[in-house]
Amino acid sequence: MNYLLKILTILIFAINLCLYNFSAHATDEDTTTTSSDETSAETSVEETIVKVDDPFGEALPSAPDPEPEKIGALNNSGSLEDIEALEAATGVSSIEGYKLLSYMFSGTIIRSKTNRKAIVVAPNQDQYVLEVGDYFSSEDAVLKEINSEEVIVIDQEAQEYIFKVGRSGKKKIN
Repeated sequence: MNYLLKILTILIFAINLCLYNFSAHATDEDTTTTSSDETSAETSVEETIVKVDDPFGEALPSAPDPEPEKIGALNNSGSLEDIEALEAATGVSSIEGYKLLSYMFSGTIIRSKTNRKAIVVAPNQDQYVLEVGDYFSSEDAVLKEINSEEVIVIDQEAQEYIFKVGRSGKKKIN
């Protein structure tokens, strides 16, 4: 019985070895092409290359919506301060066209202690990727710190604001 098992094992090993050699040989034949095929393939590859910006690079601004949304449609508070927060300044991109507290941070990207990004959403739903030291809003606020749960922002008057990810910002109380 042991003799049959040894023969069977050797036979299976030999079959696998033969199949492996045949498959390797077939792959080599499939990859050989003529020089005209190679040049046409290289040409088509060169024509289809599209330059893509680094996803961690500076986001390109887009124009704000011509008519900003009214806050009364979103919630029924309708206060004058809330309505003004959603009105964009004319002639600027949406990353710098709205008041600070009208922005929301939808997420953070943390690659290391020094390479951290925050995804900010403008009131017109444009999204931007910012890093510590970047300015945004009509109040020229600057990102001070980015954590996994919150983003800390400082405005021109050195007031700190805390933005929890997915929520609107609040002024930090000392």
